[in-house]
Amino acid sequence: MRRGSAEPEPFVTVSHELEFYPNGVVRGGELRFGTAAGASVPVVLSELMAPLSYVGFGYLDGWTDRLGLGAYRGPQHLEADRYDVSDVTRVRDLSGGRDFGAHTLLDQPFRISAGGQSGCMEVVAGLRPGHQRYRLDVEGQH
Repeated sequence: MRRGSAEPEPFVTVSHELEFYPNGVVRGGELRFGTAAGASVPVVLSELMAPLSYVGFGYLDGWTDRLGLGAYRGPQHLEADRYDVSDVTRVRDLSGGRDFGAHTLLDQPFRISAGGQSGCMEVVAGLRPGHQRYRLDVEGQH
């Protein structure tokens, strides 16, 4: 943390109170960073829109050849996928080629606010069943 022209103060602790979708994807909440001098900096996360699924962009086997992003496939190579993303807790491959289960890598834009200022950030995070603190269970509920 930097205040004016003073030397930056490193953060030495972090705590969080987060909210999740039933599948463990972050929905919002607060992060609180602490400095060695005892200052506490709360950062509030507010969802700007529902999470995005990156499966069609080459992540999570998004290409037929499974080589991922950046592999040369020729000058005219074209592939298309169709996904049902109407329920962010259950992304479905409409072609039937992939089963993502209840847990899918999702990317999400958030508004953040700290110290009277706001901005935006990208979050790619989520929980798996059995998380010690938030206790997301096997059915995807917490």
